[in-house]
Amino acid sequence: RVPELEVDPEDGGVHARVFADDTAKKVIVAFRGACLSDAYPQCQMDKCFLQRLGAMGNMSSLTYSTNTSCDAFTNSFNYVEQAQSVVAKAQAQLKGYSMLLVGHSLGGALSIVVASQQPGTLKALTVAPTPFQYMLKKDLSLSVDEVSKFSSGDLVALGDPYDLGINAHFVPDARNGATTCVLQGAQEPPICDEDFLESIPTNKTLAIRSLQCKGMAHDWDRYRNILVQRTKEGQPFYAYQCK
Repeated sequence: RVPELEVDPEDGGVHARVFADDTAKKVIVAFRGACLSDAYPQCQMDKCFLQRLGAMGNMSSLTYSTNTSCDAFTNSFNYVEQAQSVVAKAQAQLKGYSMLLVGHSLGGALSIVVASQQPGTLKALTVAPTPFQYMLKKDLSLSVDEVSKFSSGDLVALGDPYDLGINAHFVPDARNGATTCVLQGAQEPPICDEDFLESIPTNKTLAIRSLQCKGMAHDWDRYRNILVQRTKEGQPFYAYQCK
């Protein structure tokens, strides 16, 4: 690890860890996903930021509700700028190193947004990234046409079919500009129904249940257990279908 390049603000904002292999000249910058507890101001800020992004479309306020006023954090939503600063400092200190940005959820979205601005230099490998179109449009002033020209092979979003699929129902352009790789064959949370992959349920109770399914499928501990599983030959246990 390279502690002097890392950030871990108590009051909220972007959290990042930096790992360097000096022999191979490679760096990984890992951005933390959102904290969804109401017990800490940094988590409340994350939830308010996700509301601002419209991370679950018209269900964002419900999904990321918090017991505090989001007005208190309005001037602290420069997450993209913070993430860019982490990367810039790492590049300045570790010149000549190749760099991969990684992250889950909000951390994945930040990875893709930052990497998209340095094609051929930065790559992003993410797990179930939060929809990032709002950041591309509002923070970077990019048009839909500009996003369509991204080098999508360098910007990868891995994820569970229910996690990615339900999110895409609520936010149709959730991962435009990136390559999406859908996990195949993993055991799904019992609450998930195959109908949730087809469309948003019109019944409110089922719609809320689909959000619960998405939340369980999105859990980082679940993804971690899936990602570390290997065959006897040392290959990833689960396959992914990419497009």
